[in-house]
Amino acid sequence: SLTNELVRVPLDGGEPEVLVGAPMAMSQVAVTEQHIFFTGRDQGESGRDFVGHHPNVWVLPAGGGQPRRLTDLDVTVTGELVPVPGQEAVLFTEVWRGTSRVLRAGHSSSNCAIPWASCGP
Repeated sequence: SLTNELVRVPLDGGEPEVLVGAPMAMSQVAVTEQHIFFTGRDQGESGRDFVGHHPNVWVLPAGGGQPRRLTDLDVTVTGELVPVPGQEAVLFTEVWRGTSRVLRAGHSSSNCAIPWASCGP
């Protein structure tokens, strides 16, 4: 299968809960106090629509809900997602014009990521 699931397993032995399922292909996951960030590609209704798609940064509330894409489709996310201490945001690298740059995506971003140097304190 080209898709996978993001599952929460209770520590007390309760039933696992699927937070994100098909048609999503996911890899990196980063958790903050209130949100779960992950990289993934929406594989479409067939579960096989992946040609030419780059992984994007997605977010959903830690308690569950609908995932929301934070990065534009033309952003090429590489490397790990790193939570920003004290913020509901992650840092990640992007390949851009033959170089890499560090970008930040916050839970309230609207399909955008900004260079880390522009984020201020």
